[in-house]
Amino acid sequence: MAAKEPQMNAPELDRLIFRLKEAGLPTKRFMQLHEDKKAFEKGWQNNPHDIEDLPTYPRWGIAGREGLVEIDADDIAMAETIRSLIPPTFESQSPRRELPHFYLKVTGGQVPNRILYHQGAKDGSGEIRAQNHYLVAPGTEITYKDLKTGEQRTGRYIILQDRPIATMTHDDFMAAFKTAMKGGGV
Repeated sequence: MAAKEPQMNAPELDRLIFRLKEAGLPTKRFMQLHEDKKAFEKGWQNNPHDIEDLPTYPRWGIAGREGLVEIDADDIAMAETIRSLIPPTFESQSPRRELPHFYLKVTGGQVPNRILYHQGAKDGSGEIRAQNHYLVAPGTEITYKDLKTGEQRTGRYIILQDRPIATMTHDDFMAAFKTAMKGGGV
């Protein structure tokens, strides 16, 4: 008998949807994910799911688009830098590295997808996902390889800070991240 797929943690997903609606952001921006976090459906960008589809599948991504800008911190120093550049906002956390994802509403222009860099770093320390790039939605459970032990583990993306999604203007956002987006670091 095949194992039953885990079900989405409805309270966490409900909170994210509440925060999107509260910010006046469209909710038709979700896609189904495999356990490896890759999008399940080809062309998901052209056919995103809305909230009525969410309970029927256990793993979801949420796309940056239509004013929602998502920022993924790849190390704790970048997470702290991001917190210094933006107002307090909704945050979720990944299970593998336990690092935050930040959600912002940006008005007045489209933010580009970009890699973020610390000063002097050759490798990226985070990503801005704003044009049909996605993050894993809170409440999603994945299987991953533990970075320290190499063991297979299961973990959930959780809500780290349940706050309203903060709003920034395009000009303010771009000015705040200008150096980090060009590889000059912050």
